[in-house]
Amino acid sequence: MPTRTLTVEGRLAHHLATVRYEDLPPEAVAATKYLLVDTIADMAASLRSPECLALRDRWAEMHGAGACSVVGKNHGLSAGSAAFLNGVFAHWFEWDDVHIPSILHASAVLFPTLLAAAEAGGLADDEDGGKEFIAACVGAFDVAARASEALVPHMHNGWMPTGSAVIGAAGGAARLLGLGVEGIHSAMGIAASTMGVGRQPIKDKVNGKNVLCGLVAESAMRSAILAEQGILGAKGFLFGPFGANTLFADGHGSEETALAGLGERFSVSESSIKLYPCCQSTHGCIGATLEIRADTPDILEQVEKIDLRLPQRNFDLVGAPFRIGENPRVSAQFNVSFTVALALRNGAVRIDDFNDDAVRDADEVIALAARIDVGVNDEPGHQVRLRLKDGTFREATTTILKGDPRRPLNDTDRRTKLDDALSIFDPSYQSNSLLAVADGVAARGIGELTAWVRG
Repeated sequence: MPTRTLTVEGRLAHHLATVRYEDLPPEAVAATKYLLVDTIADMAASLRSPECLALRDRWAEMHGAGACSVVGKNHGLSAGSAAFLNGVFAHWFEWDDVHIPSILHASAVLFPTLLAAAEAGGLADDEDGGKEFIAACVGAFDVAARASEALVPHMHNGWMPTGSAVIGAAGGAARLLGLGVEGIHSAMGIAASTMGVGRQPIKDKVNGKNVLCGLVAESAMRSAILAEQGILGAKGFLFGPFGANTLFADGHGSEETALAGLGERFSVSESSIKLYPCCQSTHGCIGATLEIRADTPDILEQVEKIDLRLPQRNFDLVGAPFRIGENPRVSAQFNVSFTVALALRNGAVRIDDFNDDAVRDADEVIALAARIDVGVNDEPGHQVRLRLKDGTFREATTTILKGDPRRPLNDTDRRTKLDDALSIFDPSYQSNSLLAVADGVAARGIGELTAWVRG
């Protein structure tokens, strides 16, 4: 059947089922490998979290052994458990990438799900298996991002768009389990029925926010397994009368947006990498602060007043006065005053700055944060303005974040993040080994990579 006669959902399923490694542009393949490294490093970084370690061990105790790898666990778990735990770990420290056009934490859902599906489906550890894995990841990323882009302009602010990733992740997992177009379509349809993820944990500044990608990944894996067993999902899961468009966008979603450039524009190349382990809404002001500090390293001693200005949407997320709250890490990661105070005092923003005890003990940073005035910028940039004791000013504005595809991280920035993520191990050795095994996926499959994840 010609794809132009298919529904939107049918065309997305067909695209995910048929995209081939050989047809991908080099930048899409490179982006997939890069995001894979970044996501696994984020997962490994979470092994410094007592909550993550306790959750992993309790989950293994409850759910038993299986074929699928979980970070830092030397024996496998079931596909659903692996997708869930690795999804939690990938999002735990707010360090995972964001696809800005769709406002989607795609990688923290997709890679945990597709790695589990590849192992559960017995994907070969050879060149064919490696290319199949990358192609499935690219197709799944396209579907996840496009589903969200079609709906997010009209989505109620109470929904977290990352819930849309369940559709792409389920379809990609179904492909790696060996299903064809119809099975992939069913997996996506089943998954769409579970896609609602609420944003209240962000508002309440609790670490329940950080398990959401794991919940979405687990649902995606479950949906693929149901489709594998012949369960049929709704065909019109996006634009049918009771599809996601009606439920989440009040019927105003765009079919054209869902399909624009399908097969020509690859969403995996559009994701923004996070250099700092905190909410991306803080990154513009962090970057501007570090720019000023690089020119004048001792500027903190000269500062009399600090003003920050953010776009309204970012201000709403991170602009409130800093309070330690029930989960100090989350409170700090979602507060622009705290993160700018860290950057100004230390000249860097590192992962270990955000563990609960470090936040509680950061008296100088908290005192500095209390002196910062935060307001709304009517312009699109993130502005930092320092008034010095001599009456002069220093200011800088970030309009494009570091890590955005229009301003990609350089090799030094990439390595700095990777070493920081893996700093609880031997960072140089582990960084080099992770880069090497991820680079070899297309040629040798995922076996070396999943061995690294377990080890």
